[in-house]
Amino acid sequence: WEHLGGSASAACAGLPRLTAALDQHAAAVRDAIGAGAGALGPAALAGYAKGVVAGARSHAWQAATDVDWSAATWLELRLAAVGMLAHQHGHLTT
Repeated sequence: WEHLGGSASAACAGLPRLTAALDQHAAAVRDAIGAGAGALGPAALAGYAKGVVAGARSHAWQAATDVDWSAATWLELRLAAVGMLAHQHGHLTT
């Protein structure tokens, strides 16, 4: 999930709908994790992503190696939003 945030951010320049979708997913992640000091810490974001991936794998999902951001799935968008939040809060440097 870490790499999806950067990949999606780069794609946003050419896909305005992607920016809006990622903003909505990021808001949903923030709401799910909760408010408060340190709420979006690395452990909370990683735990959230792990839960999303575990749920997806229980439905036989496998991570894509190259995402077509013009046709991204809910899962790709949600994980990209987690990665973007991690970058925004300084938890990922690449």
